[in-house]
Amino acid sequence: MRCFATAAAGSEAVAAEEVAGLGLSSIERVPGGVAFAAETSELYRALLWLRSVNRLLVEMGRFNAFTHDRLYAGVKRIAWEEWLDPDATLAVDVQLTGDNRWVQHSGFTVLRVKDAICDRLREATGRRPSIDKRHPAVRVHARVHANRAAVYLDASGEPLFKRGWRVADHPAPLRETLAAAILWLTGWRGERPLFDPLCGSGTLLIEAALIGARIAPGLASGRSFACQRWRTFDSGAWEQAVAAARGEIDLNRCPAIAGSDHDPAAVAATRANAKAAGVGEVVQVAVAEIGAATPPPGPATLITNPPYGERIGEKEGLAALYADLGHLLKAHCVGWDAFVLSGDRDLTRHLHLSANRRFPLRNGPIDCRLLHYEVR
Repeated sequence: MRCFATAAAGSEAVAAEEVAGLGLSSIERVPGGVAFAAETSELYRALLWLRSVNRLLVEMGRFNAFTHDRLYAGVKRIAWEEWLDPDATLAVDVQLTGDNRWVQHSGFTVLRVKDAICDRLREATGRRPSIDKRHPAVRVHARVHANRAAVYLDASGEPLFKRGWRVADHPAPLRETLAAAILWLTGWRGERPLFDPLCGSGTLLIEAALIGARIAPGLASGRSFACQRWRTFDSGAWEQAVAAARGEIDLNRCPAIAGSDHDPAAVAATRANAKAAGVGEVVQVAVAEIGAATPPPGPATLITNPPYGERIGEKEGLAALYADLGHLLKAHCVGWDAFVLSGDRDLTRHLHLSANRRFPLRNGPIDCRLLHYEVR
């Protein structure tokens, strides 16, 4: 089957490398994600192991769509009865790009796709699914670009950044998938200690611990996937994939992973989340102002996402924080590699360091740069 893993802008290369690392074939990196070929067992392995992707889709068909009637006919030709339970709830999303002059209203386009699926199922089985836009059992995505349509079944269900371990929150947390992409871009694979002096609710630390301990993110307690509700679901192959993933877990292989934050509530959130993720004994955090933070013995890697005045605080009050971060690096982290996710170039100037590399990323709606500093 042909699959597509969606990824945030700037992290497509990470997603492609992850897919290749699973031994999958026919990989094609495109804006917004990566396409690849997979057998059923490989799809299950991808759902369990891919860390940086947001959704995993299975392609159901491609066809020309010059009118709504052609779109309806193309969707209806797909053998939905082989995949979907007609008694399950359904949601349909449509993405329109390029020049599709026949589309006058996106809502009507969604309606035509939904009608085609329901009509096919009713004719084949005598029953049709009901619509649930918020919590459907299955979700169909259609993409129409320049009169060419591609239709996908969402194998993931809930977005993959919802790992299931976030039991406590803090303002403006990173998405787990973005944190995983950041860790990948830094080259950190669990070989050396890691430190985050502005840890917030601990997303970077916890994702690092999952990598270091070889814990598949899809193993989170209570996590289920939409493909488990398909008629084609192979429970035997799924259990084999889960058992293989569980056999990889080794907390003892994880290096020192430490962090701090000036806010006791943030540190408490990190501890609660780390425990829920199964890495509570690995992630060590303390309450400390950045000027008094105590990094682990180095050389190590520092990775952090300081506030940049968009959602937490105003820029005027953040210059001193960046200056303290720069002082911490120069005073205690010589010989380290430091990575700072920056949403504001003016603030990072207060580090008084020159970046060696810059990786463009998007943190939600914010254009960011992951800055690499070799502290020498």
